[in-house]
Amino acid sequence: GALFAEASLLLTDAVHPALRGPAGWLGELIRSLIGIGLVEEVAKLVPLLLIIALLRLGHEPLDFLIYGSLSALGFATLENALYFSSYGLDIVFSRFIISTVLHVSMTGLVAYAWARARFMRRAPAGPRVVGALLLAALLHGLFDYFLMRGQQLAVVSILIGSGLAVAYGNMIANSLSFSPYFRRSGVRGSRLENLGLLVGTTALLVLIGFLYAHYTFSTEVANLKLVSSAGSTLL
Repeated sequence: GALFAEASLLLTDAVHPALRGPAGWLGELIRSLIGIGLVEEVAKLVPLLLIIALLRLGHEPLDFLIYGSLSALGFATLENALYFSSYGLDIVFSRFIISTVLHVSMTGLVAYAWARARFMRRAPAGPRVVGALLLAALLHGLFDYFLMRGQQLAVVSILIGSGLAVAYGNMIANSLSFSPYFRRSGVRGSRLENLGLLVGTTALLVLIGFLYAHYTFSTEVANLKLVSSAGSTLL
């Protein structure tokens, strides 16, 4: 995933000159949908294609989601590192939590469509994978587009991200239901444990961002960033 994230940067540089087209909001929307959404979703899909189609390691529906999610995590890791090198650790919350979950959920759409076609519907996977890829690229592009249009429209991005996170959880549950190896008696986790893990991780990342701003800038700046991070967390 990290390797193809690097490749996507080269592809983005090659595609963007052809997307200069109209100015204003329409041009930005086209660049977000194709130059960001489609390019990045294709890049994250390639490792999944290599693992499933060439190595033939997909033995149950959840395998598709696992490999797709790992590809997305590798992609997000390199992307986050590049952002940190440019903007510092004060963006740690938005990159680690929001961006990473977003990447995993969108690749999950494609992986789940493939798994559903093979194991649940017994139908040709090609059209469903392409359709899911286009849907993921559309949502990805819209997320970035509204995020770049200002705080008022950023609410739309938050709704898209939240909806994808919920859908990802449902895809995991449905994949487990069709797994020949799944035994409910062996499941020890609970929704409260998962929520506790998410809350604890979020609190840690917000703390890291606060300490970074405190020692890099000042206590006043750190307090302002803490309020901003807390507001994003509640949303």
